[in-house]
Amino acid sequence: HFGIIFLTGLIYFGITMGIGIIQGVAEVAMGIGTGNMGIYDTTQPASPAALGVSLILNVISNVVSIFLGLGATRIGLRLVSGEPAEVGMLFGEGSKLLRTIGAYILYMLMVSVGLLLLIVPGIYLAIRFGQFQTAIVDRDLGVLDSLAYSSDITTNNRINLFGLAVLNMLIVLAGLVALCIGMIFAIP
Repeated sequence: HFGIIFLTGLIYFGITMGIGIIQGVAEVAMGIGTGNMGIYDTTQPASPAALGVSLILNVISNVVSIFLGLGATRIGLRLVSGEPAEVGMLFGEGSKLLRTIGAYILYMLMVSVGLLLLIVPGIYLAIRFGQFQTAIVDRDLGVLDSLAYSSDITTNNRINLFGLAVLNMLIVLAGLVALCIGMIFAIP
C-alpha cells in the first residue's frame, strides 16, 4: 500500500506546508515574523491586531491539521483491516471534527499538566489517552468516551506503546540522517 500511503502523506504535507507558508508570509508582513537574516526583531512589539490575526491563522492551521489527521486515520484503519482505501478519504471525516477538537483540547491539557509534573506523568498520560482520535474515527465515540476508550485499550500495553514510540522516533531520526530522503519511508 506504499502508493496510497505516500500520496496521502504528500497531500497532507502539501496542504499543511501551504498553510504554514501563508501564515509565515502574513506574520512577516504584519511585523510578527523574522526580521533581517532570520533574527526576530524584538525592538518593536507587534500590534494587538497583528497578534490576533496570527492567533486566528494558528487556529486555522491546527484545525486543518486535525481534519486531515482524521482522514489519514480512516485510511490507515481501512488499510490495516484489509479493506480498500482511497486518497479521497483524507477529506471524509468532517462530521467528527468538533468532537476531535474537544478531545484534543482535553488531551493536551492533561499531557501539559503531566509534563509540568516532572515529565513522566505527561508521558504516561500521552500514552494512556493518545488513541482518542482513532476511537473517534473507528468507533464514532464522543469526547469523554473516546478518552475512556483509549485508556481501556492501552491497559496492559502502555510499555509496548512507549517502546513503539521510542522506536518510531529512532526510525524518523534515521530518515533525517539519510538526507531527509529516508523520511519518505520513515514517516508512514
